[in-house]
Amino acid sequence: MAHRRRHRPPEASSPSLCGGRSCRAAFKSLTLGPISVYARLMGFNITGRLHRKFAAEQKTERFRKRDFVIELAENPKYPQFVQFQLTGDRCESLDAFQEGDELRIEFSLRGREWTPREGGEPRYFNSLDVWTVERATAGSHGEEPPPPEEPPSFADDPPF
Repeated sequence: MAHRRRHRPPEASSPSLCGGRSCRAAFKSLTLGPISVYARLMGFNITGRLHRKFAAEQKTERFRKRDFVIELAENPKYPQFVQFQLTGDRCESLDAFQEGDELRIEFSLRGREWTPREGGEPRYFNSLDVWTVERATAGSHGEEPPPPEEPPSFADDPPF
């Protein structure tokens, strides 16, 4: 049986990830219907309102997870409620926030196949595995970051 290596997302501060630029500049805008997200390699970034948070669950001796729901209200007539999960030590990162807070979330899309022991058709499960949760700042609602300002021209100044 082959061993699977768990994929771990690169840290946002990794210089190789962003090629020496700010990581925010490395994001590509992606629009899925009314919802805008930024894609970075295998990860996504989205902003929404914390609708509900659940208690952490100890699934096995070494695995713990905590679910929470974000409301995406790009279209107030049809709000979307999306469930995310935190695992391991990241479960506590949600304690600093209250329901109703506007959050910015970095996550990866995960999926797996499960086949019942007694046979039958395989089933497929998806999860949105969160790397970081932080309070949203103004201008983080799926908008492109503003371009950097041009440096002042010193062409008319003497060289000393």
